[in-house]
Amino acid sequence: MRDLIKRLRTEWPSDSFDRLIAAAQSSGEPHESTHVERGTLLDTVQTGVVHVVHRGACRVEYRRTGLTLGIVHAPYVAGVLEAVNGDCGLVYECKAPSTAIAFTLDDWNALIVRCDLWKDVAVVLAKYLEAISMRTAFLTASSAYEIVCNALHILDAHAPDLKRDLVAVSFVLERTKLSRSIVAKIISDLRAGGYLEIDRGRLIAITRPFPLRY
Repeated sequence: MRDLIKRLRTEWPSDSFDRLIAAAQSSGEPHESTHVERGTLLDTVQTGVVHVVHRGACRVEYRRTGLTLGIVHAPYVAGVLEAVNGDCGLVYECKAPSTAIAFTLDDWNALIVRCDLWKDVAVVLAKYLEAISMRTAFLTASSAYEIVCNALHILDAHAPDLKRDLVAVSFVLERTKLSRSIVAKIISDLRAGGYLEIDRGRLIAITRPFPLRY
């Protein structure tokens, strides 16, 4: 899981996102960059809008369960899955002040056709599906201990400025159906064993590989 998380981070398709953002920024009025406050929900279903975000970060959660799929950092496109497949049951919430360009589905599809960006859209969709696959593997781990360890690896992969705002126990609880007592005990034991550096509940670093068994 740790290697998969690392690959997902290091192989983010920046070139494809850069081309999509460049095309969006050059499309002219009414498609101009706007500031989006932290906590704002990017509606992609009710309004049928694709948001091209070139600054900030967003929490993606499942609408039905409220569980967090993950936090994605700019550049990213919120609504690209919905543009292809309709309502995917996802909610996008800005976790940091962001800058985005909004497109209706018709305008988005016209932009992709006009600039011949279908390959880049396919690359982005493939990466999003890989992230969802990783999430599925994470949730279907064989024990609570393994699930917590997977979640901590995901947390550790986040940028330091965003990680400072994330309490480790809460981060795991938002992504699982484990009890708070179990999560807190596992994290406490890992910290006591010298595997985690934690300050005021925030994960600073994973200091050495986790033991295979709890």
